[in-house]
Amino acid sequence: MMQVTHHRRKCIGCGCCAEQAPELFVMSRTDGKATLLQGKEHAAHTFIRRVPTLFASELERASTGCPVHIIHLQPLHRK
Repeated sequence: MMQVTHHRRKCIGCGCCAEQAPELFVMSRTDGKATLLQGKEHAAHTFIRRVPTLFASELERASTGCPVHIIHLQPLHRK
């Protein structure tokens, strides 16, 4: 499992994340910013979601392609 953190407030709406990981990100029609699907608000405008590692390559491309570096990935280790 991995945890994705998305700092939505800082999003500039380039669409890279939605293009690279369409199963996890969509672009809002309201404000043009990316939305992490099924993300839970952790702090003001910061969303987190746990996802299976099978999305690792898509998330890595979305994270590295983001021009404002607002998508962060963290592997979760089982106890």
